[in-house]
Amino acid sequence: ICDRDEDIHIGKRTLVYYIGRHNAIKVLTSCYVLSYIMIVVAVLLHYLPFFTLLSLVTIPIVYQRIHTFISHPD
Repeated sequence: ICDRDEDIHIGKRTLVYYIGRHNAIKVLTSCYVLSYIMIVVAVLLHYLPFFTLLSLVTIPIVYQRIHTFISHPD
C-alpha cells in the first residue's frame, strides 16, 4: 500500500494496483478484524484452547497501529 507508486513505476502488478489504495486499506483492516473474530470462533468450537483468548488484549494496540497507518500510509 505504501509503495504503490514505486511498484507501478517498475511494473509490479500488486493487489493495490488492481483494487486501488482505498480498497486495499479496507482489505487490510478486514483481515485484522476477521483474524480476531476467527480466534473467538475457534475457541468456541474447541479448536483452540481457552487461553488463546488472551491474544485479544492486543486489539487496542493493533487498532492504534491501523488507525495511524490509515491516517499516514507512508
